[in-house]
Amino acid sequence: MSAAAGRPSRAAPLPPEERRRAILDAVQPVILERGLDVTTRQLADAAGVAEGTLFRVFDDKEQLVREAAFAAADPTLGLDALAAIDAGMPLRDRLVRLVELMEQRVGQVRVWMTVLHRLGRGPDGQLHGHGARWAERQREGLEAVHAQMRRLLEPDADRLRLPLDDAVQAVDALVLGMLLHAGRVGMLHGGNLERSFEPRVIVDLLLDGMLAPTDPTPPTPPTPTGDAPTLTEGS
Repeated sequence: MSAAAGRPSRAAPLPPEERRRAILDAVQPVILERGLDVTTRQLADAAGVAEGTLFRVFDDKEQLVREAAFAAADPTLGLDALAAIDAGMPLRDRLVRLVELMEQRVGQVRVWMTVLHRLGRGPDGQLHGHGARWAERQREGLEAVHAQMRRLLEPDADRLRLPLDDAVQAVDALVLGMLLHAGRVGMLHGGNLERSFEPRVIVDLLLDGMLAPTDPTPPTPPTPTGDAPTLTEGS
């Protein structure tokens, strides 16, 4: 047996796109921990590669951090959880689970949008290269998310006040608006919000509005018996 045959074979290198994605996934935790102060050495250690390897894949640290944020904010990351919601559950329960998942994603994406805001979009304020492709992926991902929301509403389409596609847009806009507002108020109060809307409360407001439930059958006034007394002058 030759010496070469006795040595263990090296693992085949990952294709370029898989290697890029593996690095992006690996560096996200350290970016969340250290923000833009993260060093290239810390990024390389997190990815398990040499610093030189990073810069054979990415132009510089800023590009790596920006693309890691883009990847983490990709709306398609939540599709599997949306697809797992059972459309056979009652409508209210379906929507509660939907709001729970939206709440989780909004919290995660808000952090990465802060990173992107600090990085800026470049000297001309525009997205370029991978950023432009990310923007297109965002649009495609949102369409896929809306398709899942449509699936969840469709069993009750005949009960909805709006056409199905309009109802999807309304749910998305109203729920996101409430979640983003709660987060914004929380930041103004130092990250603490004394009272936020629970997912079931959001769904109750969405389906029932703000009016408290009332007895659907008003009380019937008592039926008068006999002739009513007549008041005469001087009585």
